[in-house]
Amino acid sequence: MIGKPTIAILGALGGQGGSVVNSFLEDESFSVRGVTSNVESDAAKALQKRGVQMVAGNVKDPKSLRHAFEGADTAFIVVNFWDPDILVKEGELTKEIMKVAKDSGVRHVIFSSLANVEKVSDQSIDVPHFTLKAKAFEHLKTLGFDYIT
Repeated sequence: MIGKPTIAILGALGGQGGSVVNSFLEDESFSVRGVTSNVESDAAKALQKRGVQMVAGNVKDPKSLRHAFEGADTAFIVVNFWDPDILVKEGELTKEIMKVAKDSGVRHVIFSSLANVEKVSDQSIDVPHFTLKAKAFEHLKTLGFDYIT
């Protein structure tokens, strides 16, 4: 491999994605690619000044992420359930994002998941934003990535 491996970080301007960006910048062992729907925003420009390659992409349109994932060795995947345009679509959107990452050559996925509350409560508790992430993680394990975290 020539140069540093690249990590593509979804939600680079958000709380989780932003902390992942900061961690990888501090570590300095990866080239950091931030993914956001608006690369012209002040926040995106601030990350560019810190050495982050900012790429346009939107988790609501998984195919728009292909360019962000191409050439990346690793991807950090997070989807915001609480976005009114996402909510219960999170599971399907996340599975599509994972497929785009795989098809784009990503070898390692770091996925922000939660426990399957339906499973651990014998179906007595319904917390969709937990369970949807957990089911997406189970799907991730079937896709044949070299590494998943």
